[in-house]
Formats: sequence, structure tokens, C-alpha cells
Amino acid sequence: MPAFKRYRGQQPNNQQQRAPQMNRQQTSSVQHPSQPVNNAPQENQMFQDVPGYPVQKQAAPEAATAPQNGQPNVNMGFPTNNQQQMVQTPPSTATVPTQQPLQPSFPPDDWENTEQDLKDLDAQRAQMKQQLRSELLQSRSHYNQLIQNKLNYGNQNNDIQLETTKVKQINRTLRAWFGTDQMSGEIVFDSQRKYFILQESFLDQNDSQRGYLANLDYFLDDKTILPAIVSLNYDEELMKHWQTYLDDGIVNPDAVLFNIYRSFQNDEEYETGTAAQKQGLIEISAEARVETDKDNNVDYIYEKNKLIMKVVKNEAGNPLNIYHYHDDRILSIDFIDDQGINMVTQVMDPHDANNVLRESFYRPDHSLAIVKSGVAGEPYIQIFNQANIMIQTFDNEQSFILWWLANKVLDEQSTIIVPVSSPMCRILLKQAQNQFQVIPIVDNWRQETQEISNLLAHPDLLQDGIIVFDTDAQKQIDKLTRGKINVSVIPEAMADDEQA
Repeated sequence: MPAFKRYRGQQPNNQQQRAPQMNRQQTSSVQHPSQPVNNAPQENQMFQDVPGYPVQKQAAPEAATAPQNGQPNVNMGFPTNNQQQMVQTPPSTATVPTQQPLQPSFPPDDWENTEQDLKDLDAQRAQMKQQLRSELLQSRSHYNQLIQNKLNYGNQNNDIQLETTKVKQINRTLRAWFGTDQMSGEIVFDSQRKYFILQESFLDQNDSQRGYLANLDYFLDDKTILPAIVSLNYDEELMKHWQTYLDDGIVNPDAVLFNIYRSFQNDEEYETGTAAQKQGLIEISAEARVETDKDNNVDYIYEKNKLIMKVVKNEAGNPLNIYHYHDDRILSIDFIDDQGINMVTQVMDPHDANNVLRESFYRPDHSLAIVKSGVAGEPYIQIFNQANIMIQTFDNEQSFILWWLANKVLDEQSTIIVPVSSPMCRILLKQAQNQFQVIPIVDNWRQETQEISNLLAHPDLLQDGIIVFDTDAQKQIDKLTRGKINVSVIPEAMADDEQA
């Protein structure tokens, strides 16, 4: 509310109206020497004595010459009581004014507006302070990232002097405004880098974790980043599940899918759908007979009354899985794709139908791509080229995945986001070094407490930060690491807001 100012020459409100002038001449408080003492009546001095025309002297009225109690006569020209009786007062024609309400010289409720202005200023100050905090932390993260990049590429300490000075200045400002500089900053997301999100397998439509993945995708999309999805398990219906992700808005329509097994089995011929299709026929001997279970779309093939094959078909009548039997025991299973190509064969343990001894993964040209063995003494995984020559062996699944990611998918300009619950998280963090960036993501803070504690015990592995979906998780990480690790929080309702 604007202040009321008293301008120069203006009287205060209670002095602006002058008292009315009296219809009399004010008597000086100092007597003139020629003035009679005690207010004695003087003779009329207005006329001089003229011979033959004497001035008559009138006696002063008794009331005027005889003041009571020694007080001077203060009658100032108003009629006395006797005179009032002789004066006829004409009837007044003026209207008696009604009493008007007091009109204040300022709006009496302006304080409410002023109070609201102060509240707005407080809110604005709090908002600006929060903005300052965010900008300072983002700037510090940026300069720390520059420092780390320079040191990784062999730069000396004197090459990072500017960035180090900036970080010190930012820390001083944080302490001045917030009392401490031990607070986590935001992760620096660079739209010029390639981003990947690691998943063991596709999530079911009823799995709540799909919402976390969608929120993460929307968060990155807001930063003009288009992440690719990396899946690690073999999936017979891989492309069907991927299409479900696209249809449900879990991932960006322009996103790319990487699957470790498909990458070895895939080629251009297979992508275009022109792979050699062998008419969909299954060769059996002339002595074999076929019994069909139409209700379940299953064909049973017998030779000499012994089951040798079971063919499970889709609704169109095309084979999906082919089970091979020997001496009434399951020998192997073939997994057929939508184009009628055998992509995987599992060889079963003749003594345990649930135990897979060996898995062979094929390319569309039927060459061998990967062999996974559960036989003692054999490498767990063997990689073959298209000429069926073995080129790599691995003793466990994690070594195979790490080799594939580091050599076939990621490079120095890549960042991969890995769930803390994945066995690959620690492995990738230790391997990353200068090859690529790794950012762990916490899907469920309360269920993954142990994994997170193990990670936070090695803050040197978390140079690229950590992603959470819970502000409580951010506060805990901030407290445990004293703000040394950058933490980004993904808003839970981000995907919903974007769709709305």
C-alpha cells in the first residue's frame, strides 16, 4: 500500500480548517498609553466641540459600567439579556443537517493488501532461493563433470584450474545461503550422448515396474534424450512384447530395441522378412502316423507306436514348438519363430526332463550363433560366426553380457542406466572406467536397501550419479554420502501429466 505523505505547505488533517473570523476587532493585549485605565468609558472623540453645537453625553448603561465581582465587562457587542427580549429573531429557513459518517482520509482496509503483498514476496523469495539452489547444484555438477572428463583423458591438475575455482566459488555461495555445501546435485544429462536402459526381460502389463520405466522415459524425453532399451533374456515373442511397450506408451515410438540373443541371430535378410522359408513342412518317415488334438492345436507323431515328435501350433496352424522324443523321453525342443525359422534348440537331460544340457541359437540362414552348455567341462557360452567357427567363450552369463555391451553396444559416448537389483550393476560400474558411463537406478528404495548400502560404500563407483523415484531415497543418499553423489529424482506422475 503506498504511504501517505504530508506535502510541504500542507497542514495536518486536524489543522487544515481555520477558525472563523470573529466579527470584532481583536483587542491588543498591550494597553496604549492614551487608553484609559480600567476600561473607563471615554467621551466620543469622533467630533470636535463646535460652538453652538455641544455634544450630548450619554450615561453608559448600568450593566456596562458596573462589572460584577471586579471582572471587566467582556460584552463584545452581543445583546444583553434585556436587549434580547427586544430583538425579534426571524424564523430560520435552513434545514438541520443530518449527521454524516466519518470519512477517513485513507482506505481503512489497505493493510490486507499490504499483508498479501508481503506473503507473495515471501513465497517469491522462497521460490527464488530454491531456484538458486538448483542452479548452483547443476552448475557444480557440470564443472565436476568437466574435471572428471579431463582427468580421465590424462589432463594434468593445472588444466582443471578454472573448473576447480568455479566449484570452490559455488560451494562458498551454497554455504552462504544454505549453511552447507554438503548436498547432492542433479545428474548432468547430455543430449549429445547415447542413452540405454537395461532390462533383464520385458515386464508384464500388470507389473507396476512398467510405470517406473515409463516415467524414466518421459523424464529423459523432457531433456531431448531418446533412450534405447536393452534386454538380456531370450524371448520367443520378443517383437510382440516390444510392440506392446510401444502401444502402451511405455517407450518412445522412435526408440530402438537391443536384445543380446537377437543381435547374434539377426541379419538384414531376416529383418526384411525374406529369409528362406521351407514351406513349413516337417519331414517324417512314411511309416509315421499323425494324431491331431484339434482342441489344443497339437499334432502327435508316432513311429511303431512310439511317440517321436509333438508339434505345438498357433491358431493359424503353424508350428511354434517341436518336441523330440527318444525311448519315450524328451530329447530336445525346437523353438520356431513367426516366419517358420528354427531359432533355438534345447537339448534336455535324458535323466531329468527339466534340466537343459545345451541350448543352440541359430541365425535365419541356419548357421550356429551361440551355444550355451550345462555340461561339466564345457564353456558355459560359445560364440560362432556365420561360418560356424567359434570366436569367443565365456564361463558365465555375466561375462558374456559384459563383453557384448562393451564391444557391440556401448562406446565412450554412451550412458547406460542399470537397475540396482540387476547382477550387472556392480559389474558394469567396475568395468566402466573410461569406456562408458553407468548410472544405477533405484526401483524400490525399501526393498533394495542392502544393494544400495553396498553401492554407497564405494562412492568412487558412482561418479555419474544415481537415479531414484522417491525423495526420501534422495535424502537418505544425501545424508549417507554428505552430498558427494549427484542424485536425480524422477517424478512419479510425469508420464500421466505428459499424456494428459
